[in-house]
Amino acid sequence: MFADDTSITMKSHNNTHLQWELNTVMTQINEWFQDNVITLNLNKIYLIQFSNKSTNSHRLQESL
Repeated sequence: MFADDTSITMKSHNNTHLQWELNTVMTQINEWFQDNVITLNLNKIYLIQFSNKSTNSHRLQESL
C-alpha cells in the first residue's frame, strides 16, 4: 500500500442498496478529488465483493 492508496469498506444485505451506496460514495470521492486538484486513475480502481454461500450473491454491476 502506498501513501496515496484509499480503501472503502461497505456492508449491506441488499445488493441494490449496496450498488446505490457505492455509486454515491464514488461520486463524493470524485468531487473531493476534483476540488483538491487530484486525478483519480480509473485504471487502478478495483472492486472486491465478498459474500457467503447462504445469500443470493448477484455481482454488482461495474459502472466505472
